[in-house]
Amino acid sequence: MDSLILSFSYPPLILSGVFQSVFFVLYSQFIGVYQMNKAAIVIIGGGLLGTSVAYHLTRRGACDVILLERLGLATAASSQAAGLMFAISSKPAVDRLSRVTFKVIDALEEQLGDHLDFHRVGTVRLAETGKSRSTLEALYARSQQEGISAEIVNEAWLFENLPWLTAGSDALSVFFADDGYIDPYRLVAAYARAAKRSGVRIETGIAVKSIRFDGRRMAGVQTSKGMFQCEKVVVAAGAWSNNLTMPLGIALPMTPVRSHFWITAPGPLS
Repeated sequence: MDSLILSFSYPPLILSGVFQSVFFVLYSQFIGVYQMNKAAIVIIGGGLLGTSVAYHLTRRGACDVILLERLGLATAASSQAAGLMFAISSKPAVDRLSRVTFKVIDALEEQLGDHLDFHRVGTVRLAETGKSRSTLEALYARSQQEGISAEIVNEAWLFENLPWLTAGSDALSVFFADDGYIDPYRLVAAYARAAKRSGVRIETGIAVKSIRFDGRRMAGVQTSKGMFQCEKVVVAAGAWSNNLTMPLGIALPMTPVRSHFWITAPGPLS
C-alpha cells in the first residue's frame, strides 16, 4: 500500500508544477499583449504624414509611440503623389515646411546611409494674364529677396529645354532651379526605418475603427485587433481622417482632390 500511496501522491505535485508553469506562460503572454496594446501616443496612418510625425516625435524625445496602418505603409495617396518639392511658393507657411523637409532628407540620408533619390532638376512655372501673372511676378520678386535661384526665361529657352511645351509669346515663364522631386514611397520607407530605429512600433494590417474617450480623458483607439490604450492620438489617415473625427464632433477642413500629372521621356533638364 505504501508504494500505491506514493504512486498516487507524486502526480498532484507534478501536475501542480505543470499548472504553475502553464499559468506563468499564459500570464506572461497576457502581460506582453497588454503592453503591446498600450502606448503614450498612437499615430493613425502609415503614409507620409504619419511616418514623418513618428520620426519627428522621436527626435523630440518621445519613446513610447505606436503607428497603426490598416494596409501597408504608403499604399494610399502617398505612393501616388508626384513628390514635387518647391523651394518657394505663394504660401509662406508651406515654404517653411518645405525647407525643413529639404534638411530632413539630407539628415535621413546621413542617418540611414542611403540615397533617397531627390532629383533637384528645377521647375518651370508659367502665367499669362490676370491674377496668375501677378502672383508669379510677386513670387519671382520674393525669390530674389530671399536668395532663391529663379530666372525669367524666354521662348527659345523653353523650346530648347521643354520642346513639348508651347507657351504664348506673352506668357511669363520662370525657372526655379532649386525645386525638384522625390519618390514619396522611398521617403515614407526612410521615415519608417529611422523611426523604428528610435523605438517606434509600426503595426500594419490593423484598421482603427474609432477613437475612444473616458469622459474627457483619452482612452485609446478601437481597432480591428482590439483596443489600444494611449494618452494621445495623432490622426494622419488622409482622406479617411474625417471618418474618425466626425463622430467626435470634429470636422477637419479637408476634402480629397484628384490630381493629374504626366511623365515624359527624359529631357535636357533631367
